[in-house]
Amino acid sequence: MGLICLLPCLSACCGKNAAIAQNDSNLRKKSPFSQAAVKTKLLFIFVFFAVFSQTSRAQEYHPLLENISWVVSDWVSCCRQPYVRQIAPSVTEEMGTFTYHKFRNPFPFSGIDTVYVREDVVERKVYRHHPQHGDVLIYDFSLEDGDQITLDMYNIYGEITFNVAVDEITCNVGNRKRIVLSSVEQYNGHTFQQTWIEGVGSPAHPLYPAANMYNVLSSGGGTVYTTRCAFQNQEHIYGNPDNCVQYLSASGIEDQPAHVSVYPNPFARQFTIGTDVYLENATLKIFNLQGQLVREAKVSGQEITIDRNALASGLYFVQLTQQGQTVFVGKIIAE
Repeated sequence: MGLICLLPCLSACCGKNAAIAQNDSNLRKKSPFSQAAVKTKLLFIFVFFAVFSQTSRAQEYHPLLENISWVVSDWVSCCRQPYVRQIAPSVTEEMGTFTYHKFRNPFPFSGIDTVYVREDVVERKVYRHHPQHGDVLIYDFSLEDGDQITLDMYNIYGEITFNVAVDEITCNVGNRKRIVLSSVEQYNGHTFQQTWIEGVGSPAHPLYPAANMYNVLSSGGGTVYTTRCAFQNQEHIYGNPDNCVQYLSASGIEDQPAHVSVYPNPFARQFTIGTDVYLENATLKIFNLQGQLVREAKVSGQEITIDRNALASGLYFVQLTQQGQTVFVGKIIAE
């Protein structure tokens, strides 16, 4: 009797459990958290974080002027072996509303051996201060592949527009952004190029990244500047240290040549070479862009005036030697 009464209850319970199981199965089928849906969501999350990580790396910026120093060489292919010098870490100096990093350049351009540089970290741009032209843009690390940029060279070539190609270069502290500029126009059948490396500067002269750009016009190769190494916060970040350590010194410059200035530059009728030492029977040579010797003279004194005579308008290289040692190598422009 008791068993007969229990059977209807069991039947009811079983029916209820079966209904619950069926509903649960239907819910699983309809649930957005089914196995396929979960896989899709996981894949989406993975792709999102991969893109986010890559974007974050792309947006990371390595400032240039953080306690940086370089070892740089210059080589005149037609005339002499390379000189190697250190550009020591800068000191800061306020000029107007900006803070500049003051560097001593062992290879003076147009007689200027003190260079003032500032960096806009937000805009990722670096400027060099020019006595006549103010702040001149020398690096723009915000550029992306396929961009174009127009730079005023403040010489006979004026403004030059460049195509931009961007990739990465492996440095001693990881990959860094590399920007290669190629002029849109050709000059005497040649393309002008510059290369910039984020956080390093240039594989040419770090304070004058366009220094080697015009050498393609010279049959003799012109003066070639090379950044052998770069150090930041005393960490070697670029180049082979075996080629650099012996040139580092506490003062920043070893075997510094005499200070030489050339003015006015550009010049019309004559220019003057001024030195802080007395030159006696020194040799002055002037080369054109093709590396041809166009003028040679013996000079003495501390202020030496050179007449233009028959020099055509254009860019020239000046070399000054005394007792077999090169005192000065620089560029002059005849208007």
